[in-house]
Amino acid sequence: MSVIQSDIHNRPKGDKPVKPTSGPMHQQEIEITFNPNLSKLLRGRNCKKIAFAQVLRFVVDGTVMTPEQYRGQYAGASLTNFVVDDGYFLDSADVQPTPDYQQADNPNVKNEDKADYGKIGNKSGKNFGPAILRDSPETDGPRQNADGWKEVVFEFESVAYCEESGDFFEGITWEFRKPRADTYGTLKVISTDRPKPSQAFLCAFKKFTDVRNYKPASK
Repeated sequence: MSVIQSDIHNRPKGDKPVKPTSGPMHQQEIEITFNPNLSKLLRGRNCKKIAFAQVLRFVVDGTVMTPEQYRGQYAGASLTNFVVDDGYFLDSADVQPTPDYQQADNPNVKNEDKADYGKIGNKSGKNFGPAILRDSPETDGPRQNADGWKEVVFEFESVAYCEESGDFFEGITWEFRKPRADTYGTLKVISTDRPKPSQAFLCAFKKFTDVRNYKPASK
């Protein structure tokens, strides 16, 4: 069994009851699970709070777009300070006080809604709990060239880390791809064999922590 497991499945029926024009018949969701008991990087150590941090970028017809280009001036401007040179930024950086995608420390997310994002993991000796990330991307396309685009790709990298120490563990890369004709788009895992974060991930993560003045164990 791998330290990172992923499952792509359909969102519950009726979640978005729109008859598709082409592509998948339902909106898809990815569930990514990190098993701390199998992690080579965590072996021999403990962590009370294991989360996922996730970075992404928007690619339209092969060209990287900034959040402001993709979402428009008002919806995308709040992410401008978090974007690095190659277009990556920490997912939910505009609304998150901490880097965890699960939004466990986000006071604006109701407790009953946090399960939609996943859950925080932990490890203490032989006792452990997996960290889980859930995501179901969707889009109506970019604001820039709104009538002329052919295909949108969201490129993701999701990495488990210890919120107490700031240590990174194993991760996964995946994508959301939506041709213009598709109603929902398709999720695909690119690689679960990620023993450490990429340089792009590290740069985007650091940009977030610098802007937010976030330090491990500070929340």
